[in-house]
Amino acid sequence: MLNREVSKTTRALFFASVFAVVLDIARVGISQKINFAFLIWNLFLAWIPYTLATFLDKNTSKKKFIAIFIPWLLFFPNAAYLVTDILHVDNRPPIPLWYDSLIFFIFAWLGVMLAAIALLRVHTYLEYFYGKVKSTVSIFLIALVTAFGIYLGRFDRLNSWDAILNPLEVFSNSIGIWKSVSHSVEPLIFTAVFTGTILCTYYVVREVLKDGE
Repeated sequence: MLNREVSKTTRALFFASVFAVVLDIARVGISQKINFAFLIWNLFLAWIPYTLATFLDKNTSKKKFIAIFIPWLLFFPNAAYLVTDILHVDNRPPIPLWYDSLIFFIFAWLGVMLAAIALLRVHTYLEYFYGKVKSTVSIFLIALVTAFGIYLGRFDRLNSWDAILNPLEVFSNSIGIWKSVSHSVEPLIFTAVFTGTILCTYYVVREVLKDGE
């Protein structure tokens, strides 16, 4: 993806994000009580890995790549995490159910798009320097780690910065989850399903962008 193309993509995603935020804020004026401010915060977090990925190109040194990749990987789960916010959809009069459903859909869609395009930038870099096989394996591992990160965020309520501020807690929770697999396979199924979902959506977006070149 050329910088010019990324700029156009960024503008489109930015305006779509503004539209989503406006829809979210507008419902506050109607309900006066219930709002989904957490969606706006989660969308902001989803923009972090996307923004970091825009600094990558074929001229990026390996040292700079590592400096970008580490925080990128920590925040990357936040993008796809927006999909799980759909769990909060419910009938909340006087807001029509279709309106809230649309809000959650748009935020989830934005999360998927931000994640897919950010992953594409990383994949392009890895493929250029390490070849197709190693880069493909790397993308699979990134999707796997991301899926598990989403599980930690949704069910253990851990955040990206906990990996820095509370690494022992993250490690302890991760080990505890896998030790409990014999009693509940939900973490395993969740991680597997989300890994597949991330990969499928990514490759669809990738091929669509290729067709448009």
